[in-house]
Amino acid sequence: MTRRAALAGRVLALLVLGGAAIARADVHRYEVTVDPALERVSVRACFEGEAPRSLAAESDGARFYLESMHIGKRVLEPDGDQVALGEAGPDACVDYVVKLQPAQGPAQSGGPETRRVGGSMLTAIGDWLWRAPDAQEPLELRFRLPPRVGVSVPWRRAQDASGQPVFLVGPTPASWPGIAAFGRFDVHDVEVAGAVLHVALVSLETP
Repeated sequence: MTRRAALAGRVLALLVLGGAAIARADVHRYEVTVDPALERVSVRACFEGEAPRSLAAESDGARFYLESMHIGKRVLEPDGDQVALGEAGPDACVDYVVKLQPAQGPAQSGGPETRRVGGSMLTAIGDWLWRAPDAQEPLELRFRLPPRVGVSVPWRRAQDASGQPVFLVGPTPASWPGIAAFGRFDVHDVEVAGAVLHVALVSLETP
């Protein structure tokens, strides 16, 4: 695969389709904080009503990237590809930290992967997004980013009551792959019938 073709594939993976609004009230809300080096992701996941019995990530090796996970002071440990929450109680919040492990070799083996491209970090969503295994509850994700760093994700973009961007993730298969990008890049809106594509152009140059 040529470098240009690989970049084009990544651009296509970052398209965000506008879709129908999530109507259900029992939304799980995630706040995702990215560190200045774009290498560590800290997540606070709060569940309306009853929390799921466990959390899972799509990537096979996600448990090796998980630095910590806890509910309050109770430490949680992965068992294979899942983390059991036990009796979390209503409206519980889980905090966890993931250390991203970008691929080092030039070859891509197929499927989403975490990789540095220029000054940006392209991440396999399955490396850091831990959610209910059946993935039926809709999610709202908010990102806390370093100055002048943007985010591009394959989810519908909306605004919360304060006008801040929020990304809406509907029910999807737990194995649904995707890529998120953190970095300094240009985003172009392309209107199509009934939707808007937000296209992020990731530079190959390191600032």
